Amino acid sequence: MIKYLIYIYFLFIITGCLIIDKPFKNSKTSAPTYDSINSVIYIKNIIGLNNQTNLFLKDKIQSELIKKNILASHKYFNKKSYIITSTLINYPQDNLKKIIFNISNSEKKINKLEMKLSKKSINDNDIQNLISIQLADFIETVVLKLNKKKYLKIIELKGLKNNKKLENIFLNKLKEIYSQNSIQVIDQKTIVNKNFANYFFIKIFFDFNNIDNNKIKISINWEILDKNENFIGSIKQENIIKKSILNYAWEEISNKIIEMSITELNMMINL
Repeated sequence: MIKYLIYIYFLFIITGCLIIDKPFKNSKTSAPTYDSINSVIYIKNIIGLNNQTNLFLKDKIQSELIKKNILASHKYFNKKSYIITSTLINYPQDNLKKIIFNISNSEKKINKLEMKLSKKSINDNDIQNLISIQLADFIETVVLKLNKKKYLKIIELKGLKNNKKLENIFLNKLKEIYSQNSIQVIDQKTIVNKNFANYFFIKIFFDFNNIDNNKIKISINWEILDKNENFIGSIKQENIIKKSILNYAWEEISNKIIEMSITELNMMINL
């Protein structure tokens, strides 16, 4: 019995802080599922569709949810996940199709959404886009009742001080890309003037290491803290690039670094 308690204790210590490691570039091949360790929305297969159409529509639904900073996956991860079950129903006599979505959670609370579809085929790209957008809006506003905007204050940025131009480009891209994803970067003056109660702190550390005469490794460590500066989790990124492109392609590099941080950041601040 004591041995099992020791195992449980160590498991608790290990999982107490959330740390995510990833590069900051897309792989050459991308899987149809979105791998995250804490899925909010689990998308099951849609009854009444063939495998290929199922995959395409599920991917579109997943993409729309992620655009709204809602974690989504084709895999079931934990008991906190919401589950989407759906069925396509044909009414040949009325020349009508209807798709019914049921979104449930561990408390067995079910939200239902029905959509009547036009005469176009379910394989039609516009129809799939319409389904995905309406479902994502329904999940955001009705099911999750999300407060869309999150607030972050940068309390530390290290590693770019020697090059003010790189630092300014990175900060400007961070504010721009985060604002497009419902995350607002604020300062202390804004917190005081608007009396913010819910916000998060972020620390960003850059490290540049020469690999050889031509290549350099960029490592970035993001630390996310609550408003009391208690550690929530971290994101670690690294990649190797040519030294020659560092300065003239820094805006594109910054874009990719920031974009690859968004999903994990949202996972932490929405838990």
